[in-house]
Amino acid sequence: IIAIVLTLTAVFVPIAFLGGLTGELYRQFAVTISISVVLSGIVALTLSPALCVIMLKH
Repeated sequence: IIAIVLTLTAVFVPIAFLGGLTGELYRQFAVTISISVVLSGIVALTLSPALCVIMLKH
C-alpha cells in the first residue's frame, strides 16, 4: 500500500508543475489524483484495520 501510494504520488505531483497549456489543463487532475491517493492510503492503513477490530469483536 505504501509503495503504490508513493509511486502514484511521484508520478502525478510533477504533472501539477508543468508549464504552458499542458500544465493548465492537467494541474487540477494531477492534484485531485494525488490528494485522493494519499488520503486513500491513510484510510487503508489506519481506519480500515481499526473498524475491522471493532466490527469483528466477539
